[in-house]
Amino acid sequence: MKRILIGLLTVAIIGGILFSGCVAAPPAPPSEAPVLGKTVQVTATFYLETGYQDAHDITVRIIVSEGFLKVSSGEWKGDLIRGDTYTLTTTIQAVKTGDWKIEALASSNKSDDVLGYAELPVSVPNYAPNLPDSLLPPPWPNVSYYFDANKTIIAKVGEEFTIGFDTFTRGGSHWIETHDEKMISLVDWHLVASPPAFNPATTWFLFKALQSGKTQITFKYYVPEELGDQKVFNIEIE
Repeated sequence: MKRILIGLLTVAIIGGILFSGCVAAPPAPPSEAPVLGKTVQVTATFYLETGYQDAHDITVRIIVSEGFLKVSSGEWKGDLIRGDTYTLTTTIQAVKTGDWKIEALASSNKSDDVLGYAELPVSVPNYAPNLPDSLLPPPWPNVSYYFDANKTIIAKVGEEFTIGFDTFTRGGSHWIETHDEKMISLVDWHLVASPPAFNPATTWFLFKALQSGKTQITFKYYVPEELGDQKVFNIEIE
């Protein structure tokens, strides 16, 4: 039986994640943990072990566990030529916190034999353990997060903070916000969702405090043909 050696490498599209592994040794730990809702590229590198002849009608697949969702195809089919190295790259998104694994498997289209295998342990941490069950964690680690409009947000000049809300994305429903641009800037926003698509998602807004004083941020939830919920957060900047 021909043997195919496979190595796994993931490189972050967003977030600076880099970690690697191979079939012969335990994978190196990630230099940075994956972030919920963000995407990463996964690359499987494979080739024929020394001493084997060319292999024909081979399929290589990248397989993800329930903590990830494949955004692009993770399958390669073709012939392996002795001495050549091949790669298969797919894009995945972290959709659940927890400890998971990413697998790469090579098989023959003419039989059920597994010709090569590699796996990569991956941990998607929960950066917001005190969130209510209805909200998914924000995609920015190490940033203070808020979701209760009844509590005043206290931030220092130059500090970033994020505010999140339940969001039902079907039908074009979405949150919009207004704020005093002299006091606060909107740095980014992100919709964190988990499959299936009709599940509730969470919209997170990332802000930066610009100058000291008191201000407000108003959020309005728009559903088709009507204005839904409205929330006002009080902000004190030191």
